[in-house]
Amino acid sequence: MLKRETLCHEVHFRDVFCRPFSFTLAEYKLCVSHPNTYQFSALIVVILFGVDPHGFRDVMPAWEALPIWIAAVVAFMTTSCAVFLLLASFTFRVGKIRVFSWMISLVGFLAATVVVEYLAGIHSDGAYVNNTWQQTCFFALTVIMIETIYFRFVMPPIQMKVAPPKTVGPSEPAGAIKIGPREVRLETLLYIVSEEHYVRVVMRHDKFIHRARLLDLTAQTGPEHGFQPHRSWWISINAKPRIDRSGIKPVLILSDGTTSPIARGRFKETQDWIDAHANWDSHAENQDQTGEPTKHALPR
Repeated sequence: MLKRETLCHEVHFRDVFCRPFSFTLAEYKLCVSHPNTYQFSALIVVILFGVDPHGFRDVMPAWEALPIWIAAVVAFMTTSCAVFLLLASFTFRVGKIRVFSWMISLVGFLAATVVVEYLAGIHSDGAYVNNTWQQTCFFALTVIMIETIYFRFVMPPIQMKVAPPKTVGPSEPAGAIKIGPREVRLETLLYIVSEEHYVRVVMRHDKFIHRARLLDLTAQTGPEHGFQPHRSWWISINAKPRIDRSGIKPVLILSDGTTSPIARGRFKETQDWIDAHANWDSHAENQDQTGEPTKHALPR
């Protein structure tokens, strides 16, 4: 039995275009067992059987070549799942490591190649001759691109089906937002940070991580509840943000000591929101001797 922590641990990757993506082992398990994955795998088997890159039909009947490609796809997927399991267990212990997904594909390709060569030799009664290394390299590139297509265009829609982001309906109370199965009261919320496919939700006395889009969560709030100084951050009015500098860049200092970045194009919007909503008690400390509140401008 796998530990729940390992199943829920997020593994980080980069594809052949160096673009980052990530998923948990539990999500990968659901995606691999989804009918869309079965259909995609069946399509790949049909393509390989039709193209016949190894020339199986020259040395054996066509009906014997088809099971070889089925076994190759099964060997590839089984090996990939085993490697993902080892990688999730390893990164869970050592911390965040981003791995190129094509490295996993190559391990699966090697396992599938061994199966293909062995079965081809048996079904052809020794007539099959191994491919040259040039053919093997081109076929490996093909496998990597097939895996890239799966991760980029097949797996994301499946993830949305097996774990769809939940939004608040008209009947939900205005003083709370829905984040997965949880209902979070706005008066307890401090800030939400987007971390790739997940959000980190921080409240006064609790915090948690859930798979969701920040856009879906901020759509449940109004300007009186908070604002976004950065595309990855939503700050609640409860966090009592104030503008400060960290080096040469302006940042927000929150009531719990957290530092939030301010996007270059959102500084004026951030300044205006704080000027309009900064009516908490600690603001009295910033009043001048005449009793008039000072403007929340950048320290000089």
